[in-house]
Amino acid sequence: KDLEGRYTYANRLVLELFECSLDEVIGKDDGQFFDLDSSDQLRQHDLLVMHEGQTIEREELNFAKSTGEERVYWTVKKPVYDAAGSIIGMCGISTDITLRKRLENELTVLSERAQLAQEAGLIGVYDFDFTTGVNFWNGVLHDIYGVAAGEFGNDATAWMHRVHPEDGARVEQEWDRLLSSETARSTLEFRILRPSGETGWIQSKSKVLRVHDGRALRAIGVNIDVT
Repeated sequence: KDLEGRYTYANRLVLELFECSLDEVIGKDDGQFFDLDSSDQLRQHDLLVMHEGQTIEREELNFAKSTGEERVYWTVKKPVYDAAGSIIGMCGISTDITLRKRLENELTVLSERAQLAQEAGLIGVYDFDFTTGVNFWNGVLHDIYGVAAGEFGNDATAWMHRVHPEDGARVEQEWDRLLSSETARSTLEFRILRPSGETGWIQSKSKVLRVHDGRALRAIGVNIDVT
C-alpha cells in the first residue's frame, strides 16, 4: 500500500478474497473491500506502520464485504522506505487463522465442560509421561485420595501408597502387567485408605500409549470415586 492506504499490489489469494482482478484492486483503499466500521483494527494497524514506522505482528479481525464473514488473520506489516529513508508505504502478509481460532474456542468450551463433569462426578484424571518424567494429576484426583494438591508430584506410583494393604499386591500386579505387556487398556476396582483413615472405593480406567517397539510412552486414565 502507499501512504494513502491504496493498494499497489495484491497476490492471488487476496484477489480471490476480494473477488476482483488485480486491475480492480490497484489504487483502491480498504474501504472498497472491508467493512471498516467493524474492521477498525486493520486501519489502526496500518497507521502504526506508515505513520510511526512500527513493524507489527498480531491478530487482526476483518470483515470482507465480498463474503460478509468475520475472519481472523495473523498479520505481519512492515514499512517500505525509499532511498532517502522516508516511509513511502507498507507491505503486509496476512495468514487466515479463522479455523484455528474457532477450534481453540471449541476446545476451551469442551475443556470447561469436561472439568465440570469431572468435578460433579468426582472423576480424577492423570497423565504420566514416561519420557519426560512429568506427570499430571488433576485437583479432583487429589481430593479423591484425600491428599493436598501437588502431593503426588512426578512419582507415577505415588498413588499406590494410598491403596488398601489387602488390595496392594493385586493393584501393583495389574499396573506392572499394563506397562510391560502389549495390553493397551485396563479396568480395575480397588480400595484406598485416605489420610483420615476413611476407606474409599475406586474404579480405575487406564490406557497406555506405546512407541513402535512396544515401550510405554504415556499412561492416561481416570479414577472414579464409587464409594
